[in-house]
Amino acid sequence: MPDSNSHAFDFTTFLADKEAWSAPSELVPYRCRDGSSLGCRHYHPTRIPASTTHLILLHGSSADSRYLASLTTHLATEGYHVHTPDLRGHGPTPARRGDIDHPLQLEEDLEDLIRSLDLPADASLWIAGHSAGGGLALRFAASALEHGLAGIPLAGLILLAPYLDHLAPNMRRDSRWAQPRIARMLTCMLLNKLSIHRLDHLEVLTFNIPAEYRDANTTSAYSWRLMTGLNPRHYQRDLETLSRHHVPLLALIGDQDEAFHADRLEECLQPQHPAAHVTIFEDVDHLGLATATVTAERIAEWLTSDPAA
Repeated sequence: MPDSNSHAFDFTTFLADKEAWSAPSELVPYRCRDGSSLGCRHYHPTRIPASTTHLILLHGSSADSRYLASLTTHLATEGYHVHTPDLRGHGPTPARRGDIDHPLQLEEDLEDLIRSLDLPADASLWIAGHSAGGGLALRFAASALEHGLAGIPLAGLILLAPYLDHLAPNMRRDSRWAQPRIARMLTCMLLNKLSIHRLDHLEVLTFNIPAEYRDANTTSAYSWRLMTGLNPRHYQRDLETLSRHHVPLLALIGDQDEAFHADRLEECLQPQHPAAHVTIFEDVDHLGLATATVTAERIAEWLTSDPAA
């Protein structure tokens, strides 16, 4: 449940468990098409023989990839290659914190990251994401399928308590995590309809982050173009695209999630993707899902089964 400071998520429990987290690997730069460099943490398999499966795991809003270290370390011990990038506008030294150049840039960055991995011909690639990162994972996967991006061996999608849309049935209306600046949003939306983008840099979304969780890497607000570039364009159509291409989908959520109704996630996914698998964990909240051992165990179980069956 939300902590005593009335923040959206239970940061008290989250921070209390921090000492037990695995140490994150170092950020390794990769080159993007605009000439800039972004960072990604790579967790190499510690089980021999190693799997040919690669996972790209995307962090949630306001955060960076460090908090995913325990989950990725566990998956590495199962033999998987895991890559956790700091999304543009986030992390220790972004060019412009909380902002990007245009709404398609996050997708372009992910494509550039995948190409930088130089995956072998027999590799399979899974895109995964937590919270807002889940929304971006869905958006990117559907776009890759629609545009037939060469060299992207997409095997499946894993969504951890994903953000789908502010009107999705699973959205909790009383969540206090993201605070929208409605007037600015409406202004940007109207101007964009007129193909005017001069105000797309404006901050339109702020996050209710407790002081004890903030540090030099925290991103406390998003511009219009970062917010719209992070969220799915239309989650139902994206799910239909995945289903049409027979791309397996695993979705995980805790029954104590403070942002989303866990029991409504299935009804958000299965009408458009009937083969989607949804697992609800008992006594797990939104932030805890990203560090819980059961999350890693379920993902490993899924990957070692036949998800496409």
